[in-house]
Amino acid sequence: MKRFTKNDWNHLHDCILDATWNTTKKNCNSQELEEIFKQLPEHLQHMAFEYGMNDTCFRDDVIRWYKELKN
Repeated sequence: MKRFTKNDWNHLHDCILDATWNTTKKNCNSQELEEIFKQLPEHLQHMAFEYGMNDTCFRDDVIRWYKELKN
């Protein structure tokens, strides 16, 4: 399994902020980000492993998924 870098986790964090329109004002710690990642649908996890969390399609789909999850 690929090990993600701090940069990867920063991209996931940015997606969560984008999905909440920056209203959370809360920085997710690494444990929270890992829990969010575990909740992602399998195809999104696969994209992250395959292309990285900085991939535009991954980021767009995570934002869409998180918005739907919170609605």
